[in-house]
Amino acid sequence: MQCVYHGSVTVPGLPRSSRESSTSLKDLFTLYLLADKLNNIITTNLIMDKIIGFSGEILKVPCEECVKLAYTSKVVGSPLRRICRDCYVHEASDWALEDADEDEFHFQFLIDVLMEFKRLVSQDTLDDERTKTDCLDREKCYYHQDDDEHPKCS
Repeated sequence: MQCVYHGSVTVPGLPRSSRESSTSLKDLFTLYLLADKLNNIITTNLIMDKIIGFSGEILKVPCEECVKLAYTSKVVGSPLRRICRDCYVHEASDWALEDADEDEFHFQFLIDVLMEFKRLVSQDTLDDERTKTDCLDREKCYYHQDDDEHPKCS
């Protein structure tokens, strides 16, 4: 309701460390899924901005539960899936996927991560820091949804 009436998203008790952040980020993912189900593009875009900011402030990658939410609830190519993939490919430390149990991540998520690495390798930009784009540095609308009624941001 806060999004609808005030045009903002507040995360109560924003955590100060990555240990506390999983629940808040999971709440944002769940709220995104609800807004998307209600076809409220304005709210999904506000929540996506909060997810991106939250990831930059506290974490570099969404927790496994958030990835599972995005991949079991959304379709191929959705912004929520894209942000999960991009965080793990472009921002995660080398050990982010190494330490995971084999059934922790959704299979399609792992395929998406591999395909993004393949794209970077084919463009010969995998190790080029100049072409590495963090989620926070992308254009504002990169992870937004838009349609005729809600055009891309400027």
